[in-house]
Amino acid sequence: VYIAPEVTLGFTSFKSDSALAADFKIGQVGAGGRVGFGKLIVPFVYAHIGYGWSKDMDWGGMVIDGGGGLDLSLKFVKVGIHVGYNRMKDKDTDVKFGWMEFGAHVYLEL
Repeated sequence: VYIAPEVTLGFTSFKSDSALAADFKIGQVGAGGRVGFGKLIVPFVYAHIGYGWSKDMDWGGMVIDGGGGLDLSLKFVKVGIHVGYNRMKDKDTDVKFGWMEFGAHVYLEL
């Protein structure tokens, strides 16, 4: 079992295929952690809380995320895949926005 604190910084672009909606980007910073089990093949879960913003939409407020994945753990490097759900709430309008993410990642362990 391992528990790892994490600091996050991320940017996500959303492309619209509708003439009624514009493309926009969201940035986010936060902190949280992950818990994993295993040595070579490591399933894990993660969660973070922080601040998100979109200058395109003039939004800003709390953002949370959570998900899970699978890593291949080699000495000081982990490579893997993950899936997660993100939710952002604008501090001024109470508009809520959520999205799924799927991806690959590489971590260097110090």
